[in-house]
Order: sequence, then structure tokens, then C-alpha cells
Amino acid sequence: PETLALVPAYDRLVACNPGDSLSIKSEHHQSCCEEVTHPCRTVAELDQALRSNRRRLMEIAERAGICVALSGTHPFSNWTDLEITRGKRQRFSEHLFQEAHRQCLAFALHIHIGVPDRGLALRVMNDARRLLPSLYALSCSSPFLEGRRTGLKSSRLLRAFDFPRTGIPDAFENLDHLDRLVATLQEAGLILDAGQLWWDIRVHHVYPTVEFRVCDAVPLLHDVTALAALTQTFVARLLDDYASGTCIEPLDRVLLCENRWRAARFGTDVQLLDYETSSLVPLSEQLKDLRAQLEPWARRLYVVEHLDRVLDIAAEGSAAERQLALWKDNKAALEEIVRLYLAETSDVLSLIHI
Repeated sequence: PETLALVPAYDRLVACNPGDSLSIKSEHHQSCCEEVTHPCRTVAELDQALRSNRRRLMEIAERAGICVALSGTHPFSNWTDLEITRGKRQRFSEHLFQEAHRQCLAFALHIHIGVPDRGLALRVMNDARRLLPSLYALSCSSPFLEGRRTGLKSSRLLRAFDFPRTGIPDAFENLDHLDRLVATLQEAGLILDAGQLWWDIRVHHVYPTVEFRVCDAVPLLHDVTALAALTQTFVARLLDDYASGTCIEPLDRVLLCENRWRAARFGTDVQLLDYETSSLVPLSEQLKDLRAQLEPWARRLYVVEHLDRVLDIAAEGSAAERQLALWKDNKAALEEIVRLYLAETSDVLSLIHI
């Protein structure tokens, strides 16, 4: 709370969480924890779970003498000053990747959508790759890194993707194709299990979900639920398309990666490549069209207001834009940026519940 710098205090946080009253897990660095909600049937339920979890996490953090905030990167703390986690999986990764592992000081939002049938989940993984650049642009919250403005809206791109098995995956022909890949990597001793496929989207190896992993950590709670609603309705439409016999031609990974990079560079100001017309289209226009297409599913799932928030983010800017508005090229400005997203992360009481 005094320095606004990152502190390696995960163990202290856990010690102040009596009876594991909140589901928190260790992460890559000791200055980060993963906070998990229970499976939620609706976005409204997710909203309530996030509010409860954030309130409890802030209470636990206060007892531990620290504070908690959400952003894709910290604007001035340096990875060389911070301890990494030394669990079995982390030691395995550090042995293989060395400094690429140690410098991975970046923070993300992961959204799981329940798809119990693994065959359908793989089809969703292939076809929902096209949504990833838009999700990334809407979530950008990390324009600063190690005391400097990087020129990107998401500097997390520079810290979290220096490994194999990251970024947007290729499309898979079928489950055998995916399972053979996992088996090959395991037999060669390159991965412990499929959880070390760190792609931007994956069929989860434990849960009956498709996991969307592309987003920066998002401070405003109603922006999190907006992104969840966009993801949920997009997947719902895909599942209905499959039920009606519709087949979707998988997009070339090269084009998807081009859009992913542009999302990190420009955030909500991005013009994304339209895959059908081969032209650049502003994110706001693309999302207006997508919002109209998803209207029936949004109504069925009672997320119309949450989905409308997606258009607001595109028009007003993500957390990256709010942080950049405070930039004055000095350390005091960087501290103000941390105070900003600390306040946004903590604001779970005054928001209007939809």
C-alpha cells in the first residue's frame, strides 16, 4: 500500500485466508495469485460470485498488510526483483525455459465456457479462434512495463508469450489429432500434462470447458462480465450452428495472429482485418455487426445489457486508455496509474448490478 510496487506475498495472503474461505491458487510469481469462481450457470451469477470473491480477497489482503489490483502488467515493478514460485510445475518450466520463464511477470483473465462434449469443444476451439483478437483488444490493460510506455496497449504480449505452445493454436482436424500431439509431447518429456498447452484458447484438460485465455487482467468488474457475455453468446451461436449442420471453414492462423498483434498494439482503436473482405475494419464497427448477429442468443441467455457494455468499451476505451490518460512521463504518474486500477479493482459495491 505504501510503495504501490509488487511484493512477493502469496504465502502471507494464504496465511490470512482461514479455512481456505476463498479459492486462491499460486501463480508464476509470488506477487500474484489466481482467484477462481465456482462454475456459474449465468452471467448474473458470475457477477455475484466475482463481487463476493473480490470483497473477500480485499479483506484477506488487508489482514496480510497488502492490497490487490488487476492489470495485465505492473507499470514499474521489475521481474528481476521478484521471487518466482518453486512448485514442481514451475521448476520444470524454469529448467526448460530459463529467463523466458523468470521474466513472465504478466496477469490475465481466463474465461471458461462449459462444453461437456469434447468433440464439440474442439470444434468450438477451432472456430472461436476468430473471436480472440476482439477479446484481446477489449481487455487491454497494460500499456506500461518496467517504468516505460511501450507503445502497445497490451505490454503483456512482451512477457507472456516467449514460450512454445502459446498464442493462437492451429486448427485441429479431430480429437485424435489433438490427443496425438499431447501424447507426443508427454512421451518426449516436453510437458507434464496437457495443462502446459498455454494457448490463447484450449479444450481444458480437466474441466468440461473451452477456456479463453487471451485477455489481459481486467480491473472493472462490469467489463469482466461483458467479456464473459460476449464469449458465452458467441459459443452458444456456434453450438446451434453445429446442431443445424452448419460447417465453418477454419481460418488461417497467420491471419488470426496478425489481428492478435494489432489488438495488442492498438487496443480499442484497432482496425482488424476482415477475413471475408480482406479489408481493415474498426473494432467498433465489427462489434456492432457481431452484437446484432448475437442478439437472439443474448436475449435467450439474459445478457443483452452485458453485451451492450462491450460496445461501450469499444467506444470509450479499455483500461489501457484510462491509464494512458494519466501518463506524464514520470514515476509519480506511474504510481497514479496503479492507484487508478487499484480503485477500479476495488469498486465492487457502487456498480449497478444488471
